[in-house]
Amino acid sequence: MKKRRPDIRVVPASAEHIGTIAKRMRRQDRDEVMAASGKMPREALEFSLLKSTIAYTGTVDGRPEVMFGAGDINILNGIAAPWLLGTKAVERHHVAFLRHSVEWRDQLLRRYSILRNFVDDRNHVSIRWLRWLGFTLSDPVMMNGHAFRLFELRSTDVRFDHGAHSRLNPSGGGRTGAAGAGAGKRV
Repeated sequence: MKKRRPDIRVVPASAEHIGTIAKRMRRQDRDEVMAASGKMPREALEFSLLKSTIAYTGTVDGRPEVMFGAGDINILNGIAAPWLLGTKAVERHHVAFLRHSVEWRDQLLRRYSILRNFVDDRNHVSIRWLRWLGFTLSDPVMMNGHAFRLFELRSTDVRFDHGAHSRLNPSGGGRTGAAGAGAGKRV
């Protein structure tokens, strides 16, 4: 018997999605928002949604599992702070998550010239994902008594080529890292 594929959708985020995600938020995300802001999961999601100029919720079989978005840092220079908070469903459905995250990254980079925020240095899964997407990460810096890394990606670092998604190498050509591997394939 063939396993049923889950119905994964991305919909505009709403306050109604917050409760179920907050109750089941991944431990790494809970720890990160507490270290960065002192906020509990519900407060962090409410604040992030309120401050975002663009926000979405990823659902699996109709159940909200991840909320993500971006808020303007500097509208004149096109700089935004992307964020994402979710449940363990992100890891259970990692292939679909990775595919959608590349599409979302590209949508944001068509709107903003620079994406920049901080990630908790203990959040190894998120750090690996950010690098896979092509973000550069700084050395750790201390904030509120915890180590965080600035992550950044510029639209000039990514080639948008007939659906192919790749990060340019430092000389401006070719693909580097996993973000460029298999570019253009639809999963």
